[in-house]
Amino acid sequence: MRIGYIVSYDISDPKRWRNVYRAMMGYGDDVQYSVVRCVLSDADRVALIARLAGLIIHKDDQVLVVNMG
Repeated sequence: MRIGYIVSYDISDPKRWRNVYRAMMGYGDDVQYSVVRCVLSDADRVALIARLAGLIIHKDDQVLVVNMG
């Protein structure tokens, strides 16, 4: 089953921001600057979170994944 998500990210470094932006384009559609609407299966959501975790620096950057139901 696929579920809608809103993913918002605040990345402090422009190079990391570009990498996160490119990664997100494979998963959903831009809604606003640094906000993406995604429709993901459970496996896709886990893969996305794992991919983003490898791209960001947790103490400097923020990523929010909101389940839209």
